[in-house]
Amino acid sequence: MIGPQLRHSPAHFASGQKSMDAIAFGSILRGKTMNYRIITAIEPDFFVAELEAETVEHLIEQMTSAGYEFSAFNSNPVQRAELQGQPKFKGLCGPMWDGDAIRYECRATYAELSA
Repeated sequence: MIGPQLRHSPAHFASGQKSMDAIAFGSILRGKTMNYRIITAIEPDFFVAELEAETVEHLIEQMTSAGYEFSAFNSNPVQRAELQGQPKFKGLCGPMWDGDAIRYECRATYAELSA
């Protein structure tokens, strides 16, 4: 897991963006804990961090504690429902669906795995 398990009201939310919480954890995810994977590359290895979050706020708090900066909420209408409203972080590609989790990758990992 990345960082401590913090709860409620991260101060870094921009006004108006909290409404996306309903999309991210709407009917498809309501009441379910979501699994996340953060994959980073430090040559020559890849490192995978796995974490769980019950709310978007919880995920953003964990990621902020680990040094990632929240940038926006995903709103790409062509992506699957599980990715709608998921947070985006500066320096990471994602969110991406990983079968049983939502995945984020550093740019080096994305370039290597996408080649």
